[in-house]
Amino acid sequence: MKAAIISSFDKSPWDKLDVKKIDIPKPKSTEVLVKVHTAALNPIDGAVANGYAIETFKWGWNGFPFTIAYDMSGTVEAVGSDVKDFKKGQEVFAVQWGKGNHGVEGDRIGGTLAEYCVIPASKLSFKPKEVSHEEAAAIALVGTTAYQSSSLAGEIKEGDVCVVLGGAGSVGSLAIQFLKKKKATVIATCSERSDEYVKSLGADYTVNYKKDDWTQHELVKKGGIKLVLMASVNPGTWDKAKTLFAKGGAYVELATAEANMDSKFDKKDFAHAGNFVLSNDKSVQDMLVDSIAKKQLKQRIAKARPFTKKDIQEAFNAMNHGGGKQVIKIIN
Repeated sequence: MKAAIISSFDKSPWDKLDVKKIDIPKPKSTEVLVKVHTAALNPIDGAVANGYAIETFKWGWNGFPFTIAYDMSGTVEAVGSDVKDFKKGQEVFAVQWGKGNHGVEGDRIGGTLAEYCVIPASKLSFKPKEVSHEEAAAIALVGTTAYQSSSLAGEIKEGDVCVVLGGAGSVGSLAIQFLKKKKATVIATCSERSDEYVKSLGADYTVNYKKDDWTQHELVKKGGIKLVLMASVNPGTWDKAKTLFAKGGAYVELATAEANMDSKFDKKDFAHAGNFVLSNDKSVQDMLVDSIAKKQLKQRIAKARPFTKKDIQEAFNAMNHGGGKQVIKIIN
């Protein structure tokens, strides 16, 4: 089968990416072999491939060669001897991640940007016919991250002020929608180009991050913030924000760990303060895809690209410019 592989950590990992033939993996007794229709790309792919995330967060790592990507949607090809809930031909999707970590030694992690992927049955969800493979592949990692991270402040009451940094991104845009379902007052940062889109998701206020400082927003300056979700990279945010929270509030970083490294500031009144990593949760995946099927959740997907080295490299470069989730069609 064809697979997209890296063989070492590199500061420019996609220059060293290789798409080549490898053996089709064999499922263990509790695993499922999936014929991948569509895989989705995420910023975390780059943070893993260049070594930053593994070294900074001390995540588990199973070594090289490593087949990249974590999201996929496809059809069951074969099942292990102990798998009873899935059979050949069924349409499924999942994020191939761990429990609050990249994974521990021996875990099946990543491996979805390939013609076939083996995944534990416990991580796998059925794809409704109303949802395309592109939609299903695009939602699992970012949707689970957005749902779980936006829940770290505990119960959110009507009018609680929540801030989403990076409101137009794949995680931020979904987090806005989850917070609005809880009737939070949402302030989101975005560019001028994305302002109308972010407001269409339900954000009550937008702040142009290129021109204005969100900490100077009138609601923020009053203090008592319930949640700040850093769905983008904003160095120095913790120092500016750490005194603005209500007791039991949450400061959530997805790509950095500034709060974790601040040992001098007392965080006892925070429900959470620091980096967050998703935990595989099949029930969350089921909720996400059901919401998409019922058109209760919006996500932007860029044009699907074919499964070639050049197109994968272009997709990763395009991720830095917004415009929707990048997906790769393994089967045209």
